[in-house]
Amino acid sequence: MSIPKNINREHVIEAIEKIKREGIPWRRQSIKYNLLYEKEYYPPKYVLSIANLFANGEEYSSYDFSGGDETNIFLERLGFEVIDISKKEKELTTFQVSILEPVNRSREYQLYNESTRDLIVYEYLFHSRTHRWLDERILGLNPDESRGYQAMGILHFIGLKEKHKGIFKELGIQEAIHLLEQQDTDFSLVIQCLNRHEKQGNNSLDITMESAKDEYDELESFVTVTPEIIKILETEREQVIKARIGQSTFKRDLVKIQKKCSLCGVSDERFLVASHIKPWSQSNHQERLDINNGLLLCPNHDSLFDKGYISFDDNGAILTSSSLDDNEKLFLNINDKLKIKLGYAQQQYMKWHRKNKFK
Repeated sequence: MSIPKNINREHVIEAIEKIKREGIPWRRQSIKYNLLYEKEYYPPKYVLSIANLFANGEEYSSYDFSGGDETNIFLERLGFEVIDISKKEKELTTFQVSILEPVNRSREYQLYNESTRDLIVYEYLFHSRTHRWLDERILGLNPDESRGYQAMGILHFIGLKEKHKGIFKELGIQEAIHLLEQQDTDFSLVIQCLNRHEKQGNNSLDITMESAKDEYDELESFVTVTPEIIKILETEREQVIKARIGQSTFKRDLVKIQKKCSLCGVSDERFLVASHIKPWSQSNHQERLDINNGLLLCPNHDSLFDKGYISFDDNGAILTSSSLDDNEKLFLNINDKLKIKLGYAQQQYMKWHRKNKFK
């Protein structure tokens, strides 16, 4: 038997998401090849077995098709990259990382909590972020005032300099850790940061703080708050963060692309909300900053979308909750003929919204 031809790219991505959630059975680990997707590696043959679950309703038996060329060519035709593990390992063994050059000044390093520092290290090494970008997007500072000095202070205390920026762009976290462990000099502090960041599932913003002081420190890293220590509920915390995002680059980027409310056409920026399709609290750091995870909406439609009373299908057609009657739809300015444009990446986020938020 051969690989079912109706398996498409979307089915493969759904399979990868399922594998992310549930893990890989030890018998299905890959020996020679890996599928590379969003800087993480997956066994190609197992991915296709699970993809068939979404395409045809059942996991495809590994005895019914071949690994190697048959599987790899099929995945490559769908636009995925398949890596030869042996060649990759050979490349890694010859990769030299410049030694750390730590400084004694620890003020900035001590000022921020562990999860924030870990995220800064990760973004600097894997995504080649500038100090100004890190100050604005992670520490919530005005980069014209901070000039990137806070993030730079954290990185320099560890010993990470310009020569380290973006060195792991093509690697996964475990690959980078393995590489650092092979070096002749000590990279234990960097390894600890990356291990914690991965263990937290790239979602360190949502860690429950043990005290009001810790909770304030975390908020201070991402939003502008008054300088008193307060205890805040998680829902209130998300509202504060969302208000901060409303004035951020995320909103400015959305306005440049979408220009107006996707549903009613309101274009005055004072009345537009940068709404996350997959909510902030449910997203990892990359998703929180991904412009494809955004919709520009007026406050009315943002509230409906945020509370799950409306969503959209893959073609952008509006879906309205059965709990809304015709009169309510009229007053809320929604009707069944409304439609928005969704790109492929937005469609993936919208699937999450339909499954988890839509009522």
